[in-house]
Amino acid sequence: MKTLLLVLVLLKGFWFLAAGEYLGDCLSGVHAQKDEHWNEAILHYDVCIEYGELSQENLVNMLNRRGMVYDRQGNHDRAIKDYNKALVLNPKYDKGYTNRGLAYFQKKKYDRAIKDYNKALVLNPKDAYTLTMRGDAYFQKKKYDRAIKDYNKALQFQEHYSIFYARGKAYQNKKKYTQAIQDFKKSLELNPKAVDVKNELDQVLLFKKMLKN
Repeated sequence: MKTLLLVLVLLKGFWFLAAGEYLGDCLSGVHAQKDEHWNEAILHYDVCIEYGELSQENLVNMLNRRGMVYDRQGNHDRAIKDYNKALVLNPKYDKGYTNRGLAYFQKKKYDRAIKDYNKALVLNPKDAYTLTMRGDAYFQKKKYDRAIKDYNKALQFQEHYSIFYARGKAYQNKKKYTQAIQDFKKSLELNPKAVDVKNELDQVLLFKKMLKN
């Protein structure tokens, strides 16, 4: 639902803010990205960005979207270049910092990722996604208390099954199995089809049972 909303907003924005014969490539890129046709999306975004008569706002959005596609392809360095360009044009573009942080995260540069998440959260402190991603970065650094703090705050703004799962994993690594079990169960309540969560819950329950014996 969130992705669809972003597409619709962009489409509306283009009708009023963009002009020129290459507008079709911008819109085709959005549709190809939505359908996960990554190579096709990049081809359209290349034309759109290079030749489209875009407003600065839409150019920032297109650079960000092309960066996201490069990220999905595993080309994180190329994605970072697009996020850098977007942030030069608009230093207050919180999504650019979040997405660049994710690219650094995927490169296992967790401190660099945290710096970008911090910048994004200054601009949008209630963004549950960025809070969760920063928590994940702290988790990778084995700073589980700091990760839990971010997951707690994220859950104030959005009760998503993946956040409960992430917090459960942090509790599990702290050997706080009761809290971990509670979070895994809550995660499954929100998404009963989450196989990974179910497997993790079963393992923790079995481990806790073994500790009692």
